[in-house]
Amino acid sequence: MYNLGTMKKPDYLRDSMEINRISLSEVDSTNNYAAKLLLTEDVAHGTVISALLQTNGRGQRSNTWKSEAGKNLTASWILHLSAPQFEDVIILNKALALAMHDAISDWISKGEVCIKWPNDIYVEGQKIAGILIEIQWHPNKSATLIAGIGINILQESNLPSNATSVLLQNNEMTLSIDQAILELNQCIHLRFEQWKNGLLLEIDQNYHQFLLGKNESRKFLVNHEEINGMVVRVDGAGRLVLAVNGENRLFQSGEISWI
Repeated sequence: MYNLGTMKKPDYLRDSMEINRISLSEVDSTNNYAAKLLLTEDVAHGTVISALLQTNGRGQRSNTWKSEAGKNLTASWILHLSAPQFEDVIILNKALALAMHDAISDWISKGEVCIKWPNDIYVEGQKIAGILIEIQWHPNKSATLIAGIGINILQESNLPSNATSVLLQNNEMTLSIDQAILELNQCIHLRFEQWKNGLLLEIDQNYHQFLLGKNESRKFLVNHEEINGMVVRVDGAGRLVLAVNGENRLFQSGEISWI
């Protein structure tokens, strides 16, 4: 595992874990709120928009993220990028997935934490977190990335059958939602600095170290047909590379489903 303790912390994280945070009691989606805010205001890099309740939390491909009020982490991070290329955004996506992995690995006492392509974190086959990345490109070639993150923290019931929470994985946990946001925020900024400093190969290697299904035979659904494939990697364009019958095949998000 990449040792975050060896990384130089940004100035704004050295003496405290205070963050620029907008706390909401209820909102349709923290990503929606962030996008609207960016239309009317100059929002500082690293701003976090959190909500006790999301009434229409969103995932990839119009999926919804349902959460009990006040029991889970539902927040969006606003990150400003100077002049990124498309490939830079893909590797930053991997860095953010690693930040989630870093935090959750510290919180749970049992179970292997894995990154499930394209946008989830799993513990022992059960979903514990998800991320929705949205990006706004600007005329000066800069960009603003909105990372909407949902993590099941304290919820113990009314979860989907394939889902779990930090509390279910660690029943002695005393982590509050506010503390979870602070600790995840630190992980995000450390991984962002790693990305900003050009340590892209390290990010990619670390990401694949925790990639679910890597070098394992798995079942997938493609065009309503079940196939067996082995996860090889996620390439520089964000596509899943599967070895199927001795041949590597590339899949975009939405073209393939896990079974």
